Amino acid sequence: MKAFYWAFLLIFTASSLANTIDTDLQELEKTLGSYPPAIENEAQQKEITKKYELLKKKLDSLLKSDPKNESALYQRGLLQTFGHNMDYPDSWRGADEDLKNVLRLNPSNVRAILDLANLYVNSDPTLAPAAENLYKSAQCFLDPAPDEEAQRGLFFAYYYQGKVPLAYKQALILKNSWPENGYDKLIDMTASVLKRNNEITPNYQADKLVHTSCEKPDSTT
Repeated sequence: MKAFYWAFLLIFTASSLANTIDTDLQELEKTLGSYPPAIENEAQQKEITKKYELLKKKLDSLLKSDPKNESALYQRGLLQTFGHNMDYPDSWRGADEDLKNVLRLNPSNVRAILDLANLYVNSDPTLAPAAENLYKSAQCFLDPAPDEEAQRGLFFAYYYQGKVPLAYKQALILKNSWPENGYDKLIDMTASVLKRNNEITPNYQADKLVHTSCEKPDSTT
């Protein structure tokens, strides 16, 4: 009976800790979820950095005792994508490593696939091909319905590779699938680039276009 009690207590404690960490991550995401981060002054920078470091230490400690904890690995990877947005030292490498380790444990973790793709596409144009593969891989687990985050990410992956006609087509798909979400600006942007490059703007029937579907990459590592 005592063994059952302690096992239950450990499960309950781990679940409670995971929920607390999720709450802390959601709070940090409000400020650090995009680049540039929504930090208005030095005092806020210090406060956010302190919260970031405390949460990182908590996750480091948890993973030291349980290095294959998929949930904690994902949480630390996500946290470090936030760190990258505020240029915290070594956060890009840490996020890349943790999210890849999540995918080694569970290749179908769509959230980790998308966060790794977002890290790549928002970091360096040379990583756009890897991001493209990851967005297509994520869509594999989400077909037949198009996923807005994956489809939007593909637009930027194409654009940063200089695949402007493909990016233009993807912008039309986004507009057709989610007409209220402001994708006209992406259509205008890519059409402008095509015109500047003296390239013909493809004449697609937008309502006939189908979202980019499942395409598994050779590797996500």
